[in-house]
Amino acid sequence: MENSELLSAISATGQGDAAAEEPVRLRKVVLFLVEDAVYAFDADEVKEVVLAGEIYPIPFVPAYVSGLINRHGEPHTVIDLKAVLGGGRLDASRVLIMNNGSDQISFLITDIDKIAEIPEPDVVSLPATDGGALFKGSFRCEGREVFIINPQEIYDRLGADIKSV
Repeated sequence: MENSELLSAISATGQGDAAAEEPVRLRKVVLFLVEDAVYAFDADEVKEVVLAGEIYPIPFVPAYVSGLINRHGEPHTVIDLKAVLGGGRLDASRVLIMNNGSDQISFLITDIDKIAEIPEPDVVSLPATDGGALFKGSFRCEGREVFIINPQEIYDRLGADIKSV
C-alpha cells in the first residue's frame, strides 16, 4: 500500500468515527423539593423562583389551589404541588413562577435543590396511566429517583376542574 492510499484510509477511518460519535444531548432541569421528595421541571418551563409572601385564598377553587400571590402588581395562581401529588397541604413559602404564556401560574415548593444538565439517554419515559401524564419521565441523580413533572397536565386539570365548578 502506498503512502497516499494509507493516508486516505486513515482519514476515512477518522471521519467515520467522528460521524458515529454524536454529542450527547443534555436536558436542563430545575430540581426542587416538595418536603423531602425531589422533583424536576424542564428549565425552560420555569421563569423564576421567589418567596411567595402572602397567599390570598380564593373561594370555590379546587383544593390544590392555594390562592393568589401579588408579583409585580400581577396576580399569580399558586398551585400546591403536594396536594396535586395527593399528599395533603404543603407548608412552604417559595414558589416557582412558570413560563406559561399569558396564564400566570406558580407552584408552591419547599426549596430549590439545584439546576442540572442530565444526559437525555438517562431520562426514562414513563407510560401514561389512568392518572394521566403527570410525569414526563424520571432519572437518577445522586442516588435519588427524580420525576420530571409535566406542568401542562396540571394546567389542563386546573382548567377542567374550574369549568366543572
